[in-house]
Amino acid sequence: MNEYLSKTTPCFITLIGLLLLTIGIIAAFVALVEFYCYYLFTEGGRFHYDGFGFGSFMFGNITMQIWGYYIIALICIPLGYGHLKKQIWIQKITLAFLWVWFIVGISILPIIFFIFVTSKKPSLLFIILCTILCLLSYTLIPAILIKFL
Repeated sequence: MNEYLSKTTPCFITLIGLLLLTIGIIAAFVALVEFYCYYLFTEGGRFHYDGFGFGSFMFGNITMQIWGYYIIALICIPLGYGHLKKQIWIQKITLAFLWVWFIVGISILPIIFFIFVTSKKPSLLFIILCTILCLLSYTLIPAILIKFL
């Protein structure tokens, strides 16, 4: 049996699998629902404005959100399945995604910080809390998970 599967409690692996599977299914469902937003911005829609269509900012924004949800679903569903079925490949794939999360997280931290600082009149408390939250979510959490896998 794989070292990851043998050193981690089966209950914990199952819990991770259920969590990942749930996130993936919810993301896939939200992506389908998000298609309704195209209607909201077209003629006759609640938030209609002239110029909405292929090439406009809002069209691209909605499209990228949909793609993001599908990417989350494509990552989380197989990882959740692998954890639930206790597959031997799951540790390597999970570690690869954690490293990507960590490396990409470090590289986008300055961008996110710049966005927070340049937003309309941010308070010092807001900037500090957002910085701590970003540091936790983009560096500390993946680093801890990498260490324990």
